Amino acid sequence: MIFSMLLMDRADTAKLRAEHREAHVAFLGKLSNRVLFGGPLKSDDGSVTLGSLLIADFPDRDAANAWIKEDPYVKHGVYKKPVIHAFVNMWQKK
Repeated sequence: MIFSMLLMDRADTAKLRAEHREAHVAFLGKLSNRVLFGGPLKSDDGSVTLGSLLIADFPDRDAANAWIKEDPYVKHGVYKKPVIHAFVNMWQKK
């Protein structure tokens, strides 16, 4: 089942984000075969990271919730509470 994860940063966490980026990227790498797309959400001028968006395949919601709890950015307080929804891709280019 596909889930979207909206992961907004807490205020003033740029330093925390930088400190834990390597661990976060390594953590995401373990899921790379199930990630449909993901990346940072940026300010309009691209200078500030506001959070992240991830769309990935998990067996069920419990698996998605368990996985995100282990993300270094979640564990170290970069993100506010993750917002997770089941997702159906209705727009696919052929």
